[in-house]
Amino acid sequence: MKTRSILIALLLVASGCANDVLVGLQTGPTGKVTDVFVQQTSYNREYDQVAMKAARRDFAERVPSPRPNHLYVQKVRVHDDRPEKSQSN
Repeated sequence: MKTRSILIALLLVASGCANDVLVGLQTGPTGKVTDVFVQQTSYNREYDQVAMKAARRDFAERVPSPRPNHLYVQKVRVHDDRPEKSQSN
């Protein structure tokens, strides 16, 4: 059963369906973000980088009164809006 789940996950990644990233944001003693990191990857480095930037950018809006020395986790969905290359015959 575990092998089947792994294969399904790999197929989703290969097909481009796995664009969700879990981003961890750690606050310091003053409640400001001190560290941003990927907790669950999309298996696409570019998507992970975009997700970390978006999570950091939107943190103050999502968490107006952050707790000091706290770990927050945000799910970020990254969309690939680039048009697919057309194939010529």
